[in-house]
Amino acid sequence: MEKVTKPYRSFMKFFDDIKHPSLSLDSDDVTEESVYRVADELLKSHIYSAKTALPFMTHKKLILWIDYDFFALKKIAQKVSCERVEMSDEGINGEKKTRKYHFHVVDNEAFALSPAFQAFVFVGHDGISKFGLSLKMKKFSFLQERELRYLELEAVDEPFNSVDLEFFRRSAMVSPDEYRKRHRQLETNDAK
Repeated sequence: MEKVTKPYRSFMKFFDDIKHPSLSLDSDDVTEESVYRVADELLKSHIYSAKTALPFMTHKKLILWIDYDFFALKKIAQKVSCERVEMSDEGINGEKKTRKYHFHVVDNEAFALSPAFQAFVFVGHDGISKFGLSLKMKKFSFLQERELRYLELEAVDEPFNSVDLEFFRRSAMVSPDEYRKRHRQLETNDAK
């Protein structure tokens, strides 16, 4: 396994903002690896919440990310809510809890956006398509000048029988000690 370099750090310096510096990029206090782990957990949480809400919505598709400003879209959208079902530790046979789920609607298009999820830049969907997501492009009514890329989740008939929901529900996080142990083992294997 080759070592991961940090070429993004020099590229990201173009986006430096003295007034609002990056808490993770502009500091050596946070490891690069932990930023990726946070990104994984954010992806899982956002997709899981959408998957458990979509069956209770009148919309059959939900846009989870769009290459457009979140706050500009929020100004023109109608805020809507529905219930979503949270699975218990016993899975689909256990007790289910309902939670409130908020999303926005513009011209009958449902958007489940958040500032944190909007920070991602999706350039493909090969890896995430297995979770029911597709990266698409089209013109929206609020911006007719160009097509926008967007990430769409489509409703499925049996969302709670899907094996991937358990993957989303459980944290894949490892303790810092376990992470360092695995990292040392990889370095030992690479040195051989």
